[in-house]
Amino acid sequence: MLMLGMMLLNLKKMREDNITDKCLEFIKQYKGSVPHHDQGTINAICNQRILVIHPKYNVQSPMYTYTADKIKKMHKIEQYYSQEEIDEAISKPVFIHYTDGFFGRPWNRDCTHPKKELYLKYMEQSYWNGKIDDAKLNKNVVLMRKLYNYLPFKFYCVLTRIISKRKEKRIKNKYENIRRK
Repeated sequence: MLMLGMMLLNLKKMREDNITDKCLEFIKQYKGSVPHHDQGTINAICNQRILVIHPKYNVQSPMYTYTADKIKKMHKIEQYYSQEEIDEAISKPVFIHYTDGFFGRPWNRDCTHPKKELYLKYMEQSYWNGKIDDAKLNKNVVLMRKLYNYLPFKFYCVLTRIISKRKEKRIKNKYENIRRK
């Protein structure tokens, strides 16, 4: 199951089961280069204890663009939410995870996220009112949108995986450079 960005933790149970020390030991085994970083560590250590919650608690940007089947194909996964669950999540979100992906983020002026206005409504009530970033959309956001619109979906999936792997590699190299200092 592909999951990004939202976790509910039973901290009492984690302390009882010494999860922090187990995670640190796991990271040491990989010499700090754990596949999928924190998510890979948590998945490995808590493997049989993870419960998947309804997507309305973590509505991600791809859910507004892709069907459940397309998300499964893009990420080469067998298990994912049903289309009915995604449709319900989009119509009644509890938490919206504004991932960069396809639209940009709503605090950037050029964002095209379908729930940007909802974000701005609540931002106006906060300390950050009027503090939208004038930065252009990330070049990968613009590129991904164009690729999706002009390429057959199969090719789009391949390119998405390549771009994701390159991004992971850049992040890994960045952290390795920081550790060396």
